[in-house]
Amino acid sequence: HYTRYIAFEDILIYENDGDTFIDCKAENSYPVPILCAVNIEFSDDGGRTIATSSLQMANGSFLLVLKPGTNLLYARILTDIRLTDKQFTLLFDPETPVRPE
Repeated sequence: HYTRYIAFEDILIYENDGDTFIDCKAENSYPVPILCAVNIEFSDDGGRTIATSSLQMANGSFLLVLKPGTNLLYARILTDIRLTDKQFTLLFDPETPVRPE
């Protein structure tokens, strides 16, 4: 149920030097840090998954320690497909329980 305390905002997907990146903010409204892992999936117009990646903390960790308030996250998406105009979904990793630290 801790997922309800996390909101993703200001999601920016961009290309730089042939690579694709995502920058975003995760707002944690719970009074203590929440641990989780979040994946991003991009799909084509038919709903087929065309690229995936995982969000990371500034220190490179894929295990997210979201402190109360704003947390800056990023991801590098390894693909040759242009993703800036594609649909995407953020998904909590089912193998990493979302829980307080």
